[in-house]
Amino acid sequence: MPEPPVVLLHGWGGSHAGTWQDSDLVRSLHRAGRKVIGIDLPGHGHGTVSREPGDYELIADLVAAALPRDAVLDAAGFSLGGKMLLQLAAEQPRRFRRLAIGGVGENLFRAEAGDAVSAALLDGLPPDAPAALRSVVDEARASGNDLLALSAVIRRPPRPIAPDVLRAIRADVLLVVGTDDAIAGSLTPLADAIPAAEAIVVPGLDHMATPRSPEFQGRAAAFLLRTDERTPSDGKEESTVARIVEPDLVIDKDVVIPLRDGGHVVANVYQPLGEGPWPVILNYSPYGKDVHFSNFWPEVFADLKENHPEITGQSSLRHMAFETPDPEVWTRMGYVVVRVDSRGAGKSPGFLAPNSPQEFLDACDAVEWAGRAPWSNGRVGLLGISYYASSQWMIAQHRPEHLAALQPWQGTSDFYRDRTRQGGIFSSGFVGYWWELVYTNQHGNGASRYRDYFTGERNTGPALPAAELAANRVDYLRDVLDHPLEDDWYRARSADLTKIEIPALVGANWGGLQVHLRGTLLGFTGIASERKWLRVQRGSYFLSFYHPDNIETQRRFFDRFLKGDEPAWSDDEPRVQYVVRAVDDTVARTVETSDWPAPDAAELRLHLDAATMTLGTSEPTAAARTDYSALDGAAVFTTPPLTDALTFAGPLHLRLRLASSTTDADVFVALRAYAPDGTEATFFAASGPGSTVSLGWLRVSHRKVDPARSGFLRPFHSHDEEQPLVPGQEYDLDVEIWPASLHLPVGSRLEVRVLGHDFARTADGAGFNGHADPTDRPAAVFGGTQTLVTGPGVPSYLGLPRIQH
Repeated sequence: MPEPPVVLLHGWGGSHAGTWQDSDLVRSLHRAGRKVIGIDLPGHGHGTVSREPGDYELIADLVAAALPRDAVLDAAGFSLGGKMLLQLAAEQPRRFRRLAIGGVGENLFRAEAGDAVSAALLDGLPPDAPAALRSVVDEARASGNDLLALSAVIRRPPRPIAPDVLRAIRADVLLVVGTDDAIAGSLTPLADAIPAAEAIVVPGLDHMATPRSPEFQGRAAAFLLRTDERTPSDGKEESTVARIVEPDLVIDKDVVIPLRDGGHVVANVYQPLGEGPWPVILNYSPYGKDVHFSNFWPEVFADLKENHPEITGQSSLRHMAFETPDPEVWTRMGYVVVRVDSRGAGKSPGFLAPNSPQEFLDACDAVEWAGRAPWSNGRVGLLGISYYASSQWMIAQHRPEHLAALQPWQGTSDFYRDRTRQGGIFSSGFVGYWWELVYTNQHGNGASRYRDYFTGERNTGPALPAAELAANRVDYLRDVLDHPLEDDWYRARSADLTKIEIPALVGANWGGLQVHLRGTLLGFTGIASERKWLRVQRGSYFLSFYHPDNIETQRRFFDRFLKGDEPAWSDDEPRVQYVVRAVDDTVARTVETSDWPAPDAAELRLHLDAATMTLGTSEPTAAARTDYSALDGAAVFTTPPLTDALTFAGPLHLRLRLASSTTDADVFVALRAYAPDGTEATFFAASGPGSTVSLGWLRVSHRKVDPARSGFLRPFHSHDEEQPLVPGQEYDLDVEIWPASLHLPVGSRLEVRVLGHDFARTADGAGFNGHADPTDRPAAVFGGTQTLVTGPGVPSYLGLPRIQH
């Protein structure tokens, strides 16, 4: 069926030629093969015009007479032209499919200042004329129109429109005004009166600049050219849902999902071609359902495109969003993909509170909505990386009825120890970096750099004032700083893993230091599911998630538990499969085993000796001490070249005896390795290449260990009280070093570096991995001298999980 023609109406005092003829909007419509009909308003143009105001009392009827007969129309109108279109769409609801309206707001419901405008037009502007009046009159005088006819139009007998009249409009309507539009006024009363209106407020845009502005023309073109249908999403609230039909999938964009408290969130639904029902993969986060991977993290996406043909060969990447499954790939395999903007983010209005209990209750509502949707087979799975993985633990603990399986790929289950306070130390670099990514996508953020990849427009909806934005979000950094211990606030943000009983395939990555690795492994061991499997890999966990081999693994698992295809995934699949890294960051071997930590792992102790600054298998024979500055020093212990190859995989444990010259101390540990030729073995991690083997952290006043929650080579610190130090007094510490795997050939060396500050390989510091907030780490407390003590009977050693193969 051919697309309808597009009618263009200008504003008072203008003309079709001056407003639209040589515009980007018209060029876009012509490129798309759309017929454009430009109409000069009554009283305008170069034909015979009346100079009697009464002749324009029924101006809308005059406009209607100029429209094509018996045709459904799309239209765009500015100012008076927009008013005419809205009136006609209310009087003839079936006549219009879609309207793009600029420069019309609450002024539709009030009489025009006809006498004042006419006087300024014919007699001259008064010296104190408002800028808005001056710009309107100046443009009218320059238009070439008959000024007496323009005066008659503006002084026509008023025929006010009541808001209730607009309820009859059946067209989808795009409303655009600028924040500096003193003529249109507020957009809210008009948007509220129209059943299916999308309201956009453009910062800094005034009335007369609206029709020629890139903001209006770009939005109007995207709106008029999309293939859409307006459908009610849940029977309670209607929204404009854009249906986009592509050769290999169908997209319903901006679908409203109702929430239990009366609010709502907005989603995209990517469906396969053909008849359902299908299983559903759901993603829920504040990152932006319409923000393309290339916009969210350009450097990683550029690497993907340039260096990973195995990924680019699967898909055009046109719908790829950061850390989520590619809809183009998954719809081809018979799945619906639902992406949801969490409350207060992107297209979803409301209060932005990421990682909060409310957010995950909202996500449960989205799961249940998807499970009951007509295109759903009733089984919903969760699949994603990082935030899209960590949230799975929080959602699944609530046991929503339609949630059938989990695939958290690299997602911590411990909000305190992994996401925000490693070892009790505030992770200022990551938390600050991450929060900036999130609040940039806050709904209403007019300064957002994120673009809607469908339309090219800003992703965050109508701009809100700064004060309103601040009132609509948590103070995330302040909240974290205000809770130095794991109290009820923190406990509400980590899941009760024992409540999770559905099947789970858990993906971890040795490169996930500082944020996800530790808690992903603890998530696997902590959930109560009888059917659970673990895969631990290496390399970039962003890119490995999209590798064809991993997608095939993900597909087989979901085919079993979302489609009911029993042969796709057997209960006899290896329970645990992990790779052992080589010193050149390749895979030395892949190991399959029955549990985690690996049952065949045995502790190997390498003792620290401060007299020789070495690591060895024997206890030192003499007592020794070594001092270093907490701000810029380190104590470095190294093994001699290994005489036997060493393979280890699993958690690591460092025992230290330490004294501080101050009442507290932060301990940072870097585990490094060196190949037989002396070059350091470095590894790809979340932040890029160049990572150490592993890292560990501990605030010494948080040294209390919970034996009941500790495990093999894994001390679990309670973080429920502070135990200040007596300066100079020695304390025995258990430092958790995050899990790692490595095969060291003969001649290799291991190094343990103990510091009072972040380990950093360059002068640039630890970057977004740093812990440097001065309110959390005041120099007077954490800038003293630290002393390590070793010797006979002193518990000072590195515990490694040695694997015998």
